[in-house]
Amino acid sequence: MNPISKYNPFVYLKDVGGILDGIADTEEKRKKYLLAVQTRTADLEKLVDQLSSYNRMENHAFRYEMEEYDLKEFVLEYLSENEEFARENKLQISLKAEMGNRMKMDKGAFKRIIDNLLTNSIRYRKKESSSIQITIIRKPATVFWSIKDDGPGVAKEDLEKIFESFCRLDEARTHCSEGSGLGLAIVKRIVLDHQGIIYARSREGLEICMEFPAAIKKPGYRTEEISRQKPAP
Repeated sequence: MNPISKYNPFVYLKDVGGILDGIADTEEKRKKYLLAVQTRTADLEKLVDQLSSYNRMENHAFRYEMEEYDLKEFVLEYLSENEEFARENKLQISLKAEMGNRMKMDKGAFKRIIDNLLTNSIRYRKKESSSIQITIIRKPATVFWSIKDDGPGVAKEDLEKIFESFCRLDEARTHCSEGSGLGLAIVKRIVLDHQGIIYARSREGLEICMEFPAAIKKPGYRTEEISRQKPAP
């Protein structure tokens, strides 16, 4: 199977044809096909939601609810809320952050950033479990975020492309092709709408780095710089 189509829900909705055509001629096969349709229908609903959200963000129609949060408390709350998800998907998530680092942001949007990055890590990993390191560092004028996994790396020439809409890496993260990938594009859009910059580094896994001004001007103000490689802080 083409690795790009592996996560395309439209491909798997064709499984219903297997039932109608009589291929699923046993109860076991029918259950298998119906389960595949159910799973991919959920994927399709998620894709429609991503398309809607991305379109609203691109057209400045997404309303951000900006409040100031302690970043360590925010991430700890997120991890607590998603403890079952992490356990089911065998994610070992560690956090490096100090209390007292505060930043104005849209809480729901930043939860979506973490959601999308964790989902991306699960999708491309080559083993049953993943180690995720979340790092937050306060600098004099900026706040640095890093979310790093231990999965396959990304080719240097694709590091900037991964944030483009409808760019999907193959299973090995070695080539960027057209697909339904919107997760990282949405992450990029949220970061830019918080006046941040985003870039990727590939060394012993994929690391997504984000930097935000210590004082955000107003929601929706966008920086021009989208992605670049930088040395470690």
